[in-house]
Amino acid sequence: MGVGKLLKTRKSKRMAFALAVLLPFAVWMMVYMLIPLVSVVFYSFTDAKMGYDSQSFVGLYQFRKMFTSATAMISIKNSLKAALVIVPVSLLLSMLTALGLDALSERSSKIYTFAVFLPNIISLTAACLVWRWIYHGQYGVLNFLLNLMGIPSQQFLKSQAQAMYSLCAIHIWSVFGYYAIILLAAIRSIDKSLYEAASLDGASYWTQFFHVTLPMLKNTLLFVGIMLTTSAFMFFTPVQLLTNGTPGTSTYVMLFYIYQQGIEQGNTGFSSAMSLVLMLIILFFSLIQWILSTEREPKPRKKVKTVKEVNVA
Repeated sequence: MGVGKLLKTRKSKRMAFALAVLLPFAVWMMVYMLIPLVSVVFYSFTDAKMGYDSQSFVGLYQFRKMFTSATAMISIKNSLKAALVIVPVSLLLSMLTALGLDALSERSSKIYTFAVFLPNIISLTAACLVWRWIYHGQYGVLNFLLNLMGIPSQQFLKSQAQAMYSLCAIHIWSVFGYYAIILLAAIRSIDKSLYEAASLDGASYWTQFFHVTLPMLKNTLLFVGIMLTTSAFMFFTPVQLLTNGTPGTSTYVMLFYIYQQGIEQGNTGFSSAMSLVLMLIILFFSLIQWILSTEREPKPRKKVKTVKEVNVA
C-alpha cells in the first residue's frame, strides 16, 4: 500500500471516528434545542392553540397583547425582582463558602463540601414540602425561633411583602452550594506562587483576595453569573408548589405565567411569544455581564515632548 493511500485510509478512519462521536450530540442538539427554538419563534407569530391543527399568521399581535396585559407585565416585574435578589446573594454566598472550604483542612473540607452540595441533589419538590412546614405561620420552625428571640410570628408565604423573598431564599438554598464547588475548584487551580509573591510583598489576606484571587476567577465568575441569571429567570417549582402565584400576584413570575398560558389554557402562540421574550431578557443580562467582565485595553498615552525635542523642533 502506498504512503498516499495509507494516509487517506487513516484520515478516513479519523473522520469516521469523529462523526461517530459527534453525531449523537448533533442529533440531540437538533431534536432538543434547534427544533424547539425554531418552533417557539414560529408559533409566536401565530394564533396557535393547543389541540387545534390549524393556525394563522398574526404578526406581532401576541407581543402587543403581552405588553398590554397587566398580568404579563407583573410577571416580568416579579421575575426581574427575583433575579436581582437571587443572582447577587447566591454569588456572594457561593464565593464566601468556597473561600471557607478552601481554608479548611483536607479532611474537614471533604465533609463540609458534601454538606454544602447536598441541597443540589435533593429533589426540589420534596424540599419545598419541608420549606412549607418551616414557613408555616403557626407551627413553623422559623417562627418558633423568631418567637424565642422576642420577634412576633411572620406570615412568610401568605404575605405579599414577604412571599417573593421567602421563595427566593429556597432557590438560593438549592443552588448556591453547586456554584460554591465550582468556585472552590477554580480557587484551588490558582498558582500558589502568586500568593507567595504577594505575601513576600507584605500583602494582607484581603489584598491578595482582591488583587490575585478575583482577577484569576474572572472567567469562572462570569460563567457562574450567567448560569445564576438563567436559573433565576427559570424560577418555577417553589412558585407552583407553595404559592401558585399568590398572595395576589406577588409571586407571579414569567415561567409560571408561561406554564399557565401554554399548558393550562392552551394558548400556544401567546406562551411562545412570552418564552421568546424571556429568552431575550436572559440573553440581555448575560451580555451585560460579559461586557462588564471584558478587559478594556488602556488608551495609549500621548507622548510628552521633552525640552530638548521642543528646542530641536
